[in-house]
Amino acid sequence: FGDPEAQVIFPMLNEDLSWLLASAATGALPERPVRFRAEPHVGIVLAAGGYPDAVEAGRVISGIDAAASVPGAIVFHAGTSRLDGKLVTSGGRVLTVVGRGATHRDAIDVAYRAASHIHFDGMQFRRDIGRKALVT
Repeated sequence: FGDPEAQVIFPMLNEDLSWLLASAATGALPERPVRFRAEPHVGIVLAAGGYPDAVEAGRVISGIDAAASVPGAIVFHAGTSRLDGKLVTSGGRVLTVVGRGATHRDAIDVAYRAASHIHFDGMQFRRDIGRKALVT
């Protein structure tokens, strides 16, 4: 899943990105800095079996509602689609589970706790996400 030395921590927006993009497109950006959240965030990519090579598509995904109900967690879709009324994998990077917390350790714990609710055949993810933020 790439170079673990390349992990970078980015702040999360605390306002609507689509509004900022529309404002930029019309030349009407606010005359203030963009608003970011102060709390640390950690994102874990849940990848399809076979990723990064030939991915296994069409695997039924379960547990997203339970993951999203973990306080401080949000789930972003990337390689998902609907097939016969079920949510299935359709790409290599299937979901990203983001955890927010008062500390980096808290954010890591939230992200992995939320990710533990999600299941699909062949699911894989890194288990070292956020560790570099703990080494200071």
